Amino acid sequence: MPRYRVSLMHRRSFTSFEIQGPRFIADFRFSGIAVSLVSVFLLVSCQSPKQPKTSVPSYVLGQSFYGDSSEASIPGFVHKGYEEIVGDIINPDRGFFRRMNHGWYSGRWDTPYEEIDGTSLTDLEATASNILFSSNLMHVYFHVPLFRDKDFSGAYLNEVEDVFRKSQESGIKIIPRWTYDFPGTLSEYPARGQDGANTASKEQIKRHIRQLASILNKYKNTIAFMEAGFLGYWGEWHGDQHGNNKEWTKTRKEIVETLLQSLDKSIFIAIRYQEDFIRLQNLKGAFRLGLHQDCPNTKWDNYLKYGLVMTDSPQGGEVCQLPPRTNYNCQTMIEYFERFQFDVLNGTDWVKSNSRFEQQGCLTEIRNRLGYRFVVSASKYIDGILYFQVENRGFGKSYKSRMVAIKNGRTIIPTTIDVKDWKPGTITIEQVYIGSTDNTVVEIIIDDAIKFANTTGNKIFLHREPSVHEAS
Repeated sequence: MPRYRVSLMHRRSFTSFEIQGPRFIADFRFSGIAVSLVSVFLLVSCQSPKQPKTSVPSYVLGQSFYGDSSEASIPGFVHKGYEEIVGDIINPDRGFFRRMNHGWYSGRWDTPYEEIDGTSLTDLEATASNILFSSNLMHVYFHVPLFRDKDFSGAYLNEVEDVFRKSQESGIKIIPRWTYDFPGTLSEYPARGQDGANTASKEQIKRHIRQLASILNKYKNTIAFMEAGFLGYWGEWHGDQHGNNKEWTKTRKEIVETLLQSLDKSIFIAIRYQEDFIRLQNLKGAFRLGLHQDCPNTKWDNYLKYGLVMTDSPQGGEVCQLPPRTNYNCQTMIEYFERFQFDVLNGTDWVKSNSRFEQQGCLTEIRNRLGYRFVVSASKYIDGILYFQVENRGFGKSYKSRMVAIKNGRTIIPTTIDVKDWKPGTITIEQVYIGSTDNTVVEIIIDDAIKFANTTGNKIFLHREPSVHEAS
């Protein structure tokens, strides 16, 4: 049975009451006096094991469980030794991304692996440890205007695989998007009309997806998520012969259905518009759909109308240069990124948004908080049970399941803890039976080598209390 969460969150300038189901949340927001960032988070599990009544624990090694709401005030927690790092930390599927253009224009590579900010794919190793971005993310535009009316050639598919292979070797996660029509300037877009994009036919797009599927599935662990792409200008689902987000056609649904059917179940797909996202919810595999908002907080921003928050799937995007609904200052945008749980954001500064954030003094906070940011803030150890408190201080979450294990000396103890449950703005208290030990420190191991944003890394201190039978 799924866990349901009831969350009361006090943010900078509003109070948010959320009811969260298995997929996404409806966000009900109330104005109020600005308060500090505090979150009261109750986990209610339909199948929580009961506490044993005997003085000697009868748990199985590695058993993890949720207690009742009284966990929020468990006595004896020790905060000593836990400090948050000042800067960012590289973790998968989060942070600012760089951008690369992968263009097949004249049957050859004119500028292979050209990246907008001037870094080539051969420099990916440097990108992964870049001081500014602290990110291993690369957004890739795959330009395919020459294949608008024919299948991909073997040579083209080899080049695509080469990008994913080099990325895998360099530890880079890719956010790919395919596009048939990429206006060189924004002035070209209105001149051709909102619905003037020259996109391939429905059947051709579906064949292209199936051709790419074997490569994408082979390198699924190199993909942070995929943007649906293909349709409209820039592959951004602006209008073309297949409609737009207001004039719906079945083609839009069929394209996403083909993606869901062709790609591995671990690959998430981000949709440009919330209107489209809503219409696609009856598709099989719709839980893998997320969003990318390429113009947050503009005058025409429908996120504020529909209010859907991606709690278990990716939320990406970039700040654009269209007129804002209110403004693009730090407080406004941080509240926006918090509300809609942004995981990734364009870091190339193409509209000088990052320069503006830096001038206003919030670039570091945005960089640090994009996606998840897990911080261990307290722990205790009693009767063989390790209790530790985790805060997610990021805007977003781990939308992929990643399991936790405890390393006690040379022993690796698997658990049923999934960091996907550590939602933004929340405090979660985990309990794991690790048995008797003389060690003073254990280590948390998380799939994909996820690291806590603590100065002590993934270490957990076994702060001891007298056991039940010792106390008696």
